[in-house]
Amino acid sequence: NKNVTIRSNRGTSGIDGCTSTAVGEAMLTDKPVYLVTGDLAFLYDVNGLWNENLPANLKLIVLNNQGGRIFEMINGPEKMGEASRYQITEQHRSLKKMAKHFGLKYEMATKHAMLLKKISKMVKLDRPFMLEIETNPMANSVFYKQFKTL
Repeated sequence: NKNVTIRSNRGTSGIDGCTSTAVGEAMLTDKPVYLVTGDLAFLYDVNGLWNENLPANLKLIVLNNQGGRIFEMINGPEKMGEASRYQITEQHRSLKKMAKHFGLKYEMATKHAMLLKKISKMVKLDRPFMLEIETNPMANSVFYKQFKTL
């Protein structure tokens, strides 16, 4: 689609400044800006939302797999044995409370049918919005491994 611009920001370790970059981008355009990020990356750069005038076109989609579990999906860490458990950073923070703190409209989706309704709501709303998508870490890993074989 020629009307869609995609920008990405990986950061030094994959999570540096992603939220801040999205906020800055939203301040410079009237078009909707969607940040798709993981729970750990979101929390790492949550201070990017420390702005009393967040733009209405800012839409955050946070994939919450309970702690940045990418290491369960990529090759290599499984060879670490017992030490691999230290690669997960479980978070005990409420993203709903974070959204409220920063003045974001908040919704959560846990099922596919629910997700479609929440996305539709997010697209129509003219204010900063956070959609938290809660996922099952083990199911994510199985899906990702199957996806790589396609």
